[in-house]
Amino acid sequence: MRMKQVFAAGALLLALTPNFAAAQEYYTLPEIREQAKDGWHETYTDRYGREIQVDVDVDVFGEQMAPLIKAGFPQHDIYYADKNCPYNTVSNVKRKGGRRTHIYRSYGSKVDLDRQYGTDYGNDLTLNEMYAYMNKLITDQGIPNDIFLYERPKFFDVLCNIQQSTGEVKATAFYFVQLYEQFYGIPVLTSKTASFNVKRGSPDYEPNIAFQMRNEDEFSIMVDMLEEMEIIAEDVPLCAFESIKENIRNEIVSGHIRKVFSLRFGYSVYNDPNYPSGKRSVYDADCYYLVPSWVLECIYINDPKESYSYDEEQIENDSNSTERTTDKFVTLTINAQTGEVTNPMDTSKNGWGDADYKGFIPWDKVK
Repeated sequence: MRMKQVFAAGALLLALTPNFAAAQEYYTLPEIREQAKDGWHETYTDRYGREIQVDVDVDVFGEQMAPLIKAGFPQHDIYYADKNCPYNTVSNVKRKGGRRTHIYRSYGSKVDLDRQYGTDYGNDLTLNEMYAYMNKLITDQGIPNDIFLYERPKFFDVLCNIQQSTGEVKATAFYFVQLYEQFYGIPVLTSKTASFNVKRGSPDYEPNIAFQMRNEDEFSIMVDMLEEMEIIAEDVPLCAFESIKENIRNEIVSGHIRKVFSLRFGYSVYNDPNYPSGKRSVYDADCYYLVPSWVLECIYINDPKESYSYDEEQIENDSNSTERTTDKFVTLTINAQTGEVTNPMDTSKNGWGDADYKGFIPWDKVK
């Protein structure tokens, strides 16, 4: 994929004072990758005496540049197809003595494309075999197959149905995968709207590429993706990784963040500020903006005085429940140029969280 002509973005520049830009030091994407290479492994005590451990490897996607992209919907419609959808074999099974069982789950982690994750549960399928079949389906529809991050799925789940009384496998294993769409090696990790845990507002959109498969006679696929319209900036300056850590650290010490699951650099989807008032559909938007961002997956508590705990045994007792499915789990967008952490409690846009694109800081304003 080649970059299109750079968009004349003078009217879209972020309204930051020269003093603010001068106060920050800015870096290229390779420099940020070097700064973050050792991950983040520290323990903090918040103002209420609670100990919070941060122990994550930090993912910095992309190559040499961090482009800012204006994106819209492709000419083709959302693609959906299914044949004997395998999820039906693990739905409503409890009343028949079954149990939906999650053999393996991962979130944005690297996977082994040649591993047979379900071999002990009646299925020798590999992810490479699944992707090969998926690619045949989508290329037949004119959808490019080189724009997804296959080795790092957004979500990967291996499921089966097991008879609770006997342990017998009633429905063999199948794979459920959600993939990141990527632009120039940088995946679309989330939407800024996902940061808000009070009033999310609309539109609330991010690409959705989902595929389930047990075999070629049992599968379902959905591809709802964005397409590049214009490059607003071929590369944007990024603030220091230490600034990102410091601002997250402040949220930890203040008592809001209680657990960190991941920290990644990629794209967050921002809304078009000209989105028509009163509209509700995400497809009514003329465009979205893919903004280089840090994305933090965490447990965020609005009231810092509130206690928080999660019973790990709940995962065993409820096959669908994980700490990520609680209402305290938030995916926070952090501005990669200023280091500003999105406030999950923001209601500044007519009572809703503000996910509108505001502009950017160009290199010629900071050099």
